[in-house]
Amino acid sequence: MAIIFDRIFKFFYKYISYSFAIISFSLLGAFFGAFYAYFFGSALIPDFTTENHPQVVRVFLVTTALAALGHSIEFGILSPFGFTGFRSDIKKLNAILKPNETIRHKDIFVLESLLNTIINFPKENMYAAFRYAVFIFISVSVTHIIYKHPLYELAFIFVGWLTAAFVYGGFSYIISDYFTGSKRVEIKKILSFRDVTIHKNHGIMSL
Repeated sequence: MAIIFDRIFKFFYKYISYSFAIISFSLLGAFFGAFYAYFFGSALIPDFTTENHPQVVRVFLVTTALAALGHSIEFGILSPFGFTGFRSDIKKLNAILKPNETIRHKDIFVLESLLNTIINFPKENMYAAFRYAVFIFISVSVTHIIYKHPLYELAFIFVGWLTAAFVYGGFSYIISDYFTGSKRVEIKKILSFRDVTIHKNHGIMSL
């Protein structure tokens, strides 16, 4: 499985961008969480079906798709078209890290900034996942209230959403920490070779 993941990562890294190559796996957590939330609601809410909650289900599906799209655009899916992301640090990350270019001769300050961005990447990806999860929950809740469905159902929706958000955010952090590990090590080795003091900053599996 790890070999398959690595091949997928390298493919997206080569043809799209470094950050999106990581985000593509985060989206797996998003869709898994969305499916869980839907079936959780279907199982626990007595009258929850697509027939009597069509607007809620429709908004849930649309906002999930929009969240996935927004997450992808924010982290560089449009890099082949010149838009490398919303954030300046992600733009710099994608501009510097090219699959067929070495970073060994980059300026020390560039490498230090790059290392800091990569170290913080898992956390920022997790925050983004939670933001998009909140967007979905608010949209579904407002729709639920507008169409005057029983308010007690929102409690079940919240519990399902909370679990889904934890899966989405947690998976985003862990998968980001995993895929940025080799690049962190590479940059630290380059800086160490140049006698630059490195202040350690650890994630769950950070090196």
